[in-house]
This record gives sequence, structure tokens and C-alpha cells, in this order.
Amino acid sequence: MDIVLDVGGGATVTASARSVRHGGRVICIGFLGGVTPKLPIGELILNNASVHGVTVGNRADFEALYLFLNSTPLQPVIDNVFKLR
Repeated sequence: MDIVLDVGGGATVTASARSVRHGGRVICIGFLGGVTPKLPIGELILNNASVHGVTVGNRADFEALYLFLNSTPLQPVIDNVFKLR
């Protein structure tokens, strides 16, 4: 995998690090597993991989975004649709 999105945290970050290709990225988005992850540094070094942390805000931020999106005429542009295999 070029990029692995990990939302599980401590429960899944080791598997994410093992599945990323050489030079790939692991994007840690949250800790749904309830445990702060212990990063498998050895796996990441051997794969020359990087880790990026991403925050998504709190509930108040989400509610404000939701209200904003529903009050504007924004329409997403869908360039392509791909079937799942």
C-alpha cells in the first residue's frame, strides 16, 4: 500500500506499518481502539515509511461544519466513478 489510513490506533497501527510499501505513508487519524498507539519504529525504518498525524476536530467543530455545508449551495464535482471489485 502506498498510503494506509489508520483510525484504530493502538489496536491496528502495527498492522498498518507492516502493510505500507517501501517509502509509503501511514496516516494516523484517530484512536478508535481506545489506546494510544506505540509506533513500531523498526517496521517503519525498514520500510523507509513515514507517519503523519491528522486531527479532525471535536464534536462542536463537526456540528459547525455540518450546519455550514447544509446552508450553502455547494455541490461536489464527481469526475469519475469506479466500480468496486
